[in-house]
Amino acid sequence: MKVFGKLMNDKVKLVKADGEQIDNIKARVQPDMILIDDASLPIEEGDKIFRDLSNGLSESYLVLDRGFNERTLNIPAHYQIKVRKESAIETQRATTMQFHIANVYGSNIGTQGNATIENTFNFEVVDRLIEENGGEDKEDLRKMISEIKELFEDSEKIKKGSLSKFSELMQKHSWITGAVSKMGLDFLIGSLK
Repeated sequence: MKVFGKLMNDKVKLVKADGEQIDNIKARVQPDMILIDDASLPIEEGDKIFRDLSNGLSESYLVLDRGFNERTLNIPAHYQIKVRKESAIETQRATTMQFHIANVYGSNIGTQGNATIENTFNFEVVDRLIEENGGEDKEDLRKMISEIKELFEDSEKIKKGSLSKFSELMQKHSWITGAVSKMGLDFLIGSLK
């Protein structure tokens, strides 16, 4: 006795992960489930089930849960296979965020709820950045930071355009402008040490 009898009006093909194919399986195809009476079939998660439609198209389904049901009372063993139609449009796609950010010295970026930023200028960190990113201009960058530090330490030297002689170097190494800005801000609020 078959469980679903006359409901089995679809013909499907089982394709195993190793490529083995079993054709002409009687089934009942539903959007998220395929019912199969033949309990002797070796259906496993990851297998694929194909159905050819009368209009010449075909559908493919991925087996998510084979749903094998043992014989119970008068109901013979059978499959109630949970599937996902491979051509189905995903309604929930993974959200990805992509950020393109430059000059993040002393910044906190992300989607976290809480953040703590230690907002003090650190010459050792800037020297490490110069070592990692300075390339052939490492010495010029170190000299620039040293001269800017001297300018800030002697406020009499600071005038409009004092930093203009470094504009080309800062333009070439835009990552360091955040550090220079932070150094100037710390000077202005009195926390540069």
